[in-house]
Amino acid sequence: MAAKIESANTSARKFLITILVFIGLVVTIGGITRLTRSGLSIADWKVVTGIVPPLSTEAWQAEFNQYKTTVEYKKLRSGMTLDEFKFIFFWEYLHRIVARIIGLLALGFTFLYFRKIPAHLRWHTIFIPAMVILQGTIGYLMVRSGYKDIPHVSHFMLAIHLGLAFITAMSVLHLYFNLLPPVSRLHNLARLGKDRKKVIAVFIVLSLQILYGAFVAGKRAGLIFNEWPLMGGNYVPAGLMSLPGIFENLLANSVMLQFIHRNLAIVLTLMIFFSAVQSWRNQASREIKTFWAAFSSLILVQFILGVLTLIYVVPTTLGVIHQTTAYFLILLGYTGLYFAVIHREKEI
Repeated sequence: MAAKIESANTSARKFLITILVFIGLVVTIGGITRLTRSGLSIADWKVVTGIVPPLSTEAWQAEFNQYKTTVEYKKLRSGMTLDEFKFIFFWEYLHRIVARIIGLLALGFTFLYFRKIPAHLRWHTIFIPAMVILQGTIGYLMVRSGYKDIPHVSHFMLAIHLGLAFITAMSVLHLYFNLLPPVSRLHNLARLGKDRKKVIAVFIVLSLQILYGAFVAGKRAGLIFNEWPLMGGNYVPAGLMSLPGIFENLLANSVMLQFIHRNLAIVLTLMIFFSAVQSWRNQASREIKTFWAAFSSLILVQFILGVLTLIYVVPTTLGVIHQTTAYFLILLGYTGLYFAVIHREKEI
């Protein structure tokens, strides 16, 4: 019986890894879609029939004509050619197709494993597809927010859209960890419980940094102050409090958003590096040292990517890698959080 249960859990873990890979893929494609300004290229939302792209010249022209009715075309792309339209259509279409695949994978997981995994974990098989459906709904609403007088999606909706993708990924990872066999070396990360407050603090700052990264992306705040470490020749730039109220500035002022994103990056990098150094000084276990070494290496890469993305005025390649790296960071951050706080077993 035990062998049968472990066989089912192993199969389920492989399925969950597949879902995580596809979520990472859709996050990457979403970054390309955003940076190439392709997100408003498909003016309608057909869940089933939208799977089939235009296949004839007439169908492409009809799709292009529909796009020509949008505010984005009229105000920003009135001289666009059909070939240029096909390029932006491709990325939005691919983004939607991969999102549909994730939905099918999530539903397939529920269908295949609901009765095979331990009873106390079965609610996860409902939660994951529910999150995917919610994510799709938010994506639809986000796109609709761009079909108005100003052809630009809400940065709040963009942040929710990205945030839900990361929450979905963390819920998948959570279930994966719960299905690990007792002999897995990953359980040695339970020793992170000794650094519980530190791990929680890092995760909170990381989550806040990703939120502000989404705000910066949504407001295109990376297109201003393309220098580092100063902003307009000063550490504290002009225009930091240019909007009427404090919350308006904290949530919608492009200067403030970039300022916060820059400084959170410094704080987060120092926090993780300090934790890594401390783990070596305290002669922590190999697993703990490896965790903090991986975290500090990845955050350093992300920090450098952020600076380069800013200096070179948000080129698509750097911007996409920066967004994808954030996905790996949140997975690593949640790994620490799970084993330091959520993991129920006693510290080893």
